[in-house]
Order: sequence, then structure tokens, then C-alpha cells
Amino acid sequence: DLHLLSRRQRQMCIRDRIGRKFMLKIFVCEDNIVQRQKMESIIDCLKADMVDVIEKGIVTANPYEILEHIRNENNSCLYFLDIDLKCDMDGFMLAHKIRETQPRCCIVFVTTHSEMSFMTFSYRIEAMDFIIKDDIGKLEERMIQCIEHAIERCCRKEEKNTEKYTVKIGNHIKNITLSEIKYFEAVAETRKIILHATNCVIEFSGKLKEIEKNLNEDFVRCHRSVIVNTKYIESVDRINHIIYLKDGEICHMSVRLGKKIW
Repeated sequence: DLHLLSRRQRQMCIRDRIGRKFMLKIFVCEDNIVQRQKMESIIDCLKADMVDVIEKGIVTANPYEILEHIRNENNSCLYFLDIDLKCDMDGFMLAHKIRETQPRCCIVFVTTHSEMSFMTFSYRIEAMDFIIKDDIGKLEERMIQCIEHAIERCCRKEEKNTEKYTVKIGNHIKNITLSEIKYFEAVAETRKIILHATNCVIEFSGKLKEIEKNLNEDFVRCHRSVIVNTKYIESVDRINHIIYLKDGEICHMSVRLGKKIW
């Protein structure tokens, strides 16, 4: 349990586990210069011990500067945001715009406005934490806990992205990365399954019921003959019971099972 270890031990465990799979990029948007410098100092100190895991992004009082620099970032980012930024965009609005670009990033609010924590639900922000500035003595430890938790979370995502699905075709075994599979389709009146991936289409013998047991939560049974990877869904037509994928392909869904989609 990481919580029972010292800070240095926790960092060593994290480093040993993730190696160089990814870098967590940390951003700060805080209008108070003293608070901003304190938060940047905390990040710099931790970065010195975990230089191959942590990268410092933009530290600023300007929310528009944050948005300008995240357009090409992936989801392995952590944002520490003040709520009252003394401009026409507050922290909630900034977080909402960040979510539109990076739906699975980590967001933490650092603020004096503890009574506004409920607003994270109104904006559908899914904040990782809500740190109250009044207890400045605990700011460092809380920030470090958030950074460690974000690294662990990103690590689990990386591991998830390398999960494999094994297909047996005659005497041959083929491993397909789950994140590359768009959907499975059962061929009517046969025991054949067609696996549609980003770079191949494979036909093999099997049952969707058994296949479901070996998939992660990204996959949903949307029809008695289809299991779809929700990460590839572009839109859903509930009137005609059709799922449109991002590459233009379509899948059928039933009224009952289609309710699981969004």
C-alpha cells in the first residue's frame, strides 16, 4: 500500500513500476503570485527526484495561456487550478474547456472557496481533488499526493492500452491489442466471429458470450450479434438503431442493449 510508505519510498515504487512509459505534465493556473510560486516550487522539488516521470508545463495566472498550450497534449496531464482567476474565465470554465480537449486528464482545484466544491458536478468536471488554501501547511503534501495519484492513474491507463485479446485460428495464435479492436460481429446462423480492428479483419470460431469475459470496460454488447469498443464511437442514431464509428463504419444496436451506450 503506497500510503504506508515514506514519500521517497512511494516515489521509488512508482518509478520502478512505470519506467519510461510516459511523462506526467503538470500545469498550474493561479492568479496569486505568492501561491503560484509556492506551487511551482513544490513541482520543481518533486521533479528533481522524478525527472524521468514528471514534466512541468505552463505555470501562469492567465487561463487563456493554458488553453493555448494544451492543444497538442495527450491525456497524461495534471492541472492545478484556482477558481477565482480575476478575469472573464474562472477555474470551472477553464476546467470545462480542458475536458473538451483532454477528457481523461486529471484536474485539481486549489482555492479558498470550499463552499463551491459542489459546482464541479454542475460543470461535469470530475475533479480529482479539492485543496483548500486556508491550510497552507498541508498544501505540499496534498499536491504531492495528487501528483502520485495522477501518475498511478496514468500508469493504469498505459497498462490498459497494451492489453491483448488472443485469437486462435487453426494452429495459429494471434494477439490483438484491445485498444485497436473496433468491434466484434457474430455471423448469423454460424459459430463464426469477425473481429474488426484498426489494421486488420479476422474471422474465427467463437461465441460473443465467451468473448465478453475477456474484454475490459471499454467494450459494450450493443446488439445480440455485436460488441463495440466505445472509444471508437462517433455518434449514435437511436431512431434507426445505428452506431456510427469514427472511421465511417456502422454497427447495429438493439433498443434494449443500446441503452448501455452513453
